Parts: sequence; C-alpha cells; structure tokens
Amino acid sequence: MASFSLVHQLQLQYSPFEDRLILSTHGHDARTIRLLITRRLALPLFERLLSLSQEANYWDEPLATQAPSAALDSQQAKHATQASARLEHETEHPAESATSALDDALAQMYLATQVHFEQQGEHLAVAFEGLVLPDAMQQPQPHVPVFAFQLNGADLHKITHLFNREMERARWNESHALAPQFNTSALQ
Repeated sequence: MASFSLVHQLQLQYSPFEDRLILSTHGHDARTIRLLITRRLALPLFERLLSLSQEANYWDEPLATQAPSAALDSQQAKHATQASARLEHETEHPAESATSALDDALAQMYLATQVHFEQQGEHLAVAFEGLVLPDAMQQPQPHVPVFAFQLNGADLHKITHLFNREMERARWNESHALAPQFNTSALQ
C-alpha cells in the first residue's frame, strides 16, 4: 500500500443530497479530500469491518444492541462543541467564513471504487481507490489511489460504529432500503 497517502483523521457522514456516505480527510497539502461511498460499496465494506472487529473480540454483544463506546460519545460531543464554536466564529467573522466556503469548493472529490485490506502487524490498513470527480463523469478516467488509514483494534471498533450509525441514518441497513423506491400514486 505504498502508493496510497496515509491519513490519520477521518470524518464520516451521510449526505441525503448525494445519497452517499462521505468520508472526509485532509491530504498532506492540507487540502480537503472527500470520498463518496455508494451503498453498493458501503454494505460489503461495513460487513467486512464488522467481521474483522468481531474476530478481534471487540464486541461483547451484537452491534444492533450495543451502545456506542464512551470514547466515541465524548468525541462526538467534542465535534459538536467545535461545530458550535465554528458557527459562532463564522457569524462574528463572515470574511473568514467565505474563505472556509472556498476551501470546501476546492476540496478534491473522488468516487470510491475499490477497498483494499492488509494486515500490518497489529494494525489493519484500509486503502481506497477511486475516480476523480467531476472528470470521471465527463470522460473515462483511470482508477487512482485516494488514501489509506491504519486501524488498531479500538479504532476498528470505532470506525465500525461510525459506519453503522451513518448507514442507519441513510436507512441502508434495513432490508427494504435495498429495494428500489417507486412512487405509485402518479400511476393511478
């Protein structure tokens, strides 16, 4: 996994607008990288993370009934506090807010196409390949290495929880969510 840029902080959220999970990080050049993950890739990825996490014995009970770990809760509280402080700061300093919006516009976007797993001692390396957006929407593009991250057992547990939480928000973990949704009222 030498050709993949190794990142250390990740943020995962579901975007109803894109109907994708968005895995965000910062590259070595401090530029934001956003990786869009489709349901088609997210489901087997989650199943693999869950299986590996269970093999590592980080689950005392099934994920569906397990409350998030205290560390995850405290991290979410920290992010909520930071988001609140950022919103307050942006209200007081609108010029800096415009710079933040520009940073978002300059973010490099990828569509995830492949996930690679590699055991590296006590760590699990997870690497993503993808297509550069919007270029790949306009003409054929090669799949490129996007980034990789390493997980120890506790990190594997946390990221599995994050994927589960966001897939619940997307309703992707419900069996009927896999079937196409049709509006039949227009047909009558």
